[in-house]
Amino acid sequence: MKSWFHMKLFLDVFAQNNGTTGEALPAVVLDIFLRLGLSLQNLRGQTYDGASCMSGKYNGTQALIAKQQPLALFVHCLMLAGNLVAQEATESSNIIQDAASLTNDIATTYNRSTKLTTIFRSIQSMKHDRASLRPLCPTRVLVTGAALKTVLDQHARERSGSFIRVC
Repeated sequence: MKSWFHMKLFLDVFAQNNGTTGEALPAVVLDIFLRLGLSLQNLRGQTYDGASCMSGKYNGTQALIAKQQPLALFVHCLMLAGNLVAQEATESSNIIQDAASLTNDIATTYNRSTKLTTIFRSIQSMKHDRASLRPLCPTRVLVTGAALKTVLDQHARERSGSFIRVC
């Protein structure tokens, strides 16, 4: 009986910009494989955004890598698509935009203050709360809901009197 395993490897690539052509980008991907000691022969999937330099059918990164490894099937990044839909929905509501902006401001203030961060963490440990306050990422709209929930939960605690005031 064969033993099979798979590994999902997500790479954020910060490389010297040698261009964003279909030829330059596969070279970066292949260089990463080489540096990490990964065999291209084991690659079975690729996922990129819809930019033609990445997903182009003939000269995009996915096509040029697929020429070297035909088993590396390309699938459009569904997380990106979900984020684009959520971003569009968020931008259509002033209430959601205001809530997200306020949440981001609160998180930024907490993260810039060691005192506030320490107080927040002590409250979390007393309540066995694993929530965190982080500034919102404009390209990862789908995580905005968790951040908004954290702020709302903390607000509810403040209204019930179980929140420690800093001011």
